[in-house]
Amino acid sequence: MKALLAGLGFGAVIGLMLAPQKGSKTRADVGEYGGKLFNRFRGREQSSYQDRISESETVAEVLNTASKNDLMSVDGIGKGTAKKIISNRPYQTVEEVVQEGVLPEEIVDRIKEQLIDKPAV
Repeated sequence: MKALLAGLGFGAVIGLMLAPQKGSKTRADVGEYGGKLFNRFRGREQSSYQDRISESETVAEVLNTASKNDLMSVDGIGKGTAKKIISNRPYQTVEEVVQEGVLPEEIVDRIKEQLIDKPAV
């Protein structure tokens, strides 16, 4: 019984420590910690989880700030799709864009290639 109460108390303290953060920040922190822990046991280098999170946020930032003409410069995005992207702003992550049906994943990959990873001129 003491162990149960101690466990509940410990869980409550951890919950209170995490609660003030945004949900996405908490998930990222827990995921990063879990990745480090997993890699420590597996003997691998640190996971690229944080890199994936930052890439997702970068694509979302581009979708939030790109002009209609910038969006239309991507293969597969026409006037209607660009208007749909702009009208559904703001986005937090790429996953949100795909889940809400604003863009399919193939178009998101093209945005990464053509707007984010494009070489400087």
